[in-house]
Amino acid sequence: MPAASPAARALLAEDPGRMREVLERHLQPPAPAVYRVRDCRLTNARGRNGARFSVQYDVRFEEPATDRGWDQVVSAVSFGGARTRRAWQALQDGAAMRPPAAGADPPALPPFAYVPELDMLLQVFPHDSSLPALVRLLAGPLPELLPAILAGFGPGDWRLVGWDAETVRYRLAIRATVRLSVRASDAATGRVAERRAYAKVYGEPEKGRLGAHAQRVLHDRIAAVGASFAVAEPIAYADDLHTLVQEEVGGVSLHTLLRQKADPTLAVQAAARAVAEFHQLDVEAPPRGARNELSRPLRNAQESLRSDRPELAREVAELLAAVAAGLGDVPPAPTHGDLKPNHILVDGDRIAMIDFDDLAKGDPLLDVANLVAQIAQTRSADRAGTAVRVFLEEYLARVPAAWLTRLPKQLIPAATGSAEAHQDTGAVGGDRTGAPS
Repeated sequence: MPAASPAARALLAEDPGRMREVLERHLQPPAPAVYRVRDCRLTNARGRNGARFSVQYDVRFEEPATDRGWDQVVSAVSFGGARTRRAWQALQDGAAMRPPAAGADPPALPPFAYVPELDMLLQVFPHDSSLPALVRLLAGPLPELLPAILAGFGPGDWRLVGWDAETVRYRLAIRATVRLSVRASDAATGRVAERRAYAKVYGEPEKGRLGAHAQRVLHDRIAAVGASFAVAEPIAYADDLHTLVQEEVGGVSLHTLLRQKADPTLAVQAAARAVAEFHQLDVEAPPRGARNELSRPLRNAQESLRSDRPELAREVAELLAAVAAGLGDVPPAPTHGDLKPNHILVDGDRIAMIDFDDLAKGDPLLDVANLVAQIAQTRSADRAGTAVRVFLEEYLARVPAAWLTRLPKQLIPAATGSAEAHQDTGAVGGDRTGAPS
């Protein structure tokens, strides 16, 4: 039985110094090799106040016999009650606990380990008990997904000749994004081609199904109406794997462009036009949550601004407060749910938007408020205000006038005068483009 309360175990898991000893004791390669944990740094922690918690570390391992060292991501999770031990037993009974390959250099760590006194499951990345498909994707092509990927090469008898997979985003137990480079040869002609795609592995089955459905509905609607912005085209969804594969779409993130010295005005304007067009798209989506749930991200954005950008906090806070006060005062429109500069990709005047897992009908100004708050934190103080004003001017010129009445007057720029000329014109902006999701 665990020797401490759930809260005490969570606190211990968040203490890198104490966890060094735990990791070194439980994560060892096959004998006679021996590893030491030189350093352990906490990078993420969730659920510290309950029986269920998860913690992620960057760990520095060393092999004293050879003086070799390397960095490794390791996580610790506890599901509460008897669920952690049951998860460990299920892993032992499955293929995930196959012993490391003999002769590996350096000898491999065990993928999982159970710490009974702490009721804690240790996981060596890319192993994650909530994302079992991640390891398989990184190891090679999955038969559940490969036919659809090969079909995308077009007519011919395409055979796989190369599969490269790299994790580009990882949220412990929630989701991982893997960049795929797939090479295939046409058996009839010998021609070799390459495709790039992205696979998203979900921890929750329902989240995966909803994300795949949202991506398909949105992509098909954009294609049907000829919208000027792009989203990734879905290739396949494997329900058993909770994994969505979609085409790569190209571009540079707005976040990157805002951090560069070059003037981002044209990129910000193009992004604003695309967001305004998206918000007026007639697309199927579930309703957004309750009012108190909606206002939570606005409160988080306000707190972040107060600490990171106090010189801009007052101006942007008025926008956030106005949106929060008026939630639900306009007919619901498609909303992204997590719109930020990293989710907008720019290629000249062409825009792509990514990561629509939270697509829902709601208040469009929620997206705007969240995006503006993050733009304000991305640029230097003098340039951030300019970028915010450029975005608002371009966006507000292309949305219904009723949306403007909810905002503080000083935040409604000269765009008000031109809004009437644009609000009924439909799509405004650049050509289609693409970027990774």
